[in-house]
Amino acid sequence: MGAQNTVQNLVAAGTPPALGALITHTGFGTAFALAGALALAASAASPGVAAVTRPAARRPA
Repeated sequence: MGAQNTVQNLVAAGTPPALGALITHTGFGTAFALAGALALAASAASPGVAAVTRPAARRPA
């Protein structure tokens, strides 16, 4: 758990400078498009709310 938190915090600390460098070199449009694409990829890789909160439906025997 400690290693995961450390890596997560390092990535979080590095994100603003990396995004700033991307904006400097390519402009806001590319940076926002990349942020949107990464958000879509994350949502596709994550289980949906229904899968987490609702148990599987049971059929009567």
